[in-house]
Amino acid sequence: MNERDIVTTARQVEHVLRENLRAAERRIQQAVCPIYGADDRGKPYLIGSSLLLKVHDRSFLVTAAHVLDWNQETSIYVAGRLKPVRIEGESYRTSPPATGRNDDLMDFGIIDISGTPPDQWSRYRFLTPDDLDVDDFPADHTLYGFSGYPVTKNRVYSANIKLSSMACIVIAAPPAQYSHLGLQPASHFLGQFDRTRQVDSVKGLMTGPDPHGLSGGGVWRMGTPGEFAKGTNSERLIGIGIEHRQDAKVLLGVRVSLLVVMIARIYPDLAGYLPTPQRVLVGTVEVGAPLSNNPAESPLQG
Repeated sequence: MNERDIVTTARQVEHVLRENLRAAERRIQQAVCPIYGADDRGKPYLIGSSLLLKVHDRSFLVTAAHVLDWNQETSIYVAGRLKPVRIEGESYRTSPPATGRNDDLMDFGIIDISGTPPDQWSRYRFLTPDDLDVDDFPADHTLYGFSGYPVTKNRVYSANIKLSSMACIVIAAPPAQYSHLGLQPASHFLGQFDRTRQVDSVKGLMTGPDPHGLSGGGVWRMGTPGEFAKGTNSERLIGIGIEHRQDAKVLLGVRVSLLVVMIARIYPDLAGYLPTPQRVLVGTVEVGAPLSNNPAESPLQG
């Protein structure tokens, strides 16, 4: 093979890799759902992101606990098939420490949305237990992704809510960074994130949007460059995004294994339909009492 053939082959491989990465980005963005509140005038505003999970005969909305905490001030909504839909159902979330939710390193929760008509969620993709990887461990030479709805791309100017999701492609932070931040890879995932050096499947390196608003969205193992080049990549959900630590230049997610433990503890009849984590830390998850997501009305316009 001469030099020209080698260059041509390399370009072909890069093209296939980019195409497969772009397709994977689209899939993980289809699996996230935006959450809105409403101000005193009924104007919606984005609070954060979420995931939808179907386990046997129950359906759950999964998000960050600090996103669910907004329900103390406003009803919370999702952009439905035709109009905004108020999210109702029994809710559970991690218990914050005495110092408050800002110091909650677990920071996730669920709403049982089984009573909401399925067609209200037709704009989004429900995940199943088969989409979860409860035993992922940070790997070298592997791409990961955070998906959700950034506030800066989802300003609401009318009752017709236009959705604009994003995927931040990252690599795993080194083990020393976990120790420095007082975290463990068994309970959290750290992705190296520099907004000015974001990897885009089309443009390459670029400056990406502010990730504020991605809280509650998905954290995914996307695959290795070799898997993307061969088309054997298959993204799996490994966590829930909860924080952007700008000073440390990382995005932080809590492991989906802890979510599985929460659901199995609250709904023991579903335990047999969920994967069994091998790395989860015993005693990590403290769940508060169930809460109802239907406070005093905060009606949306239209």
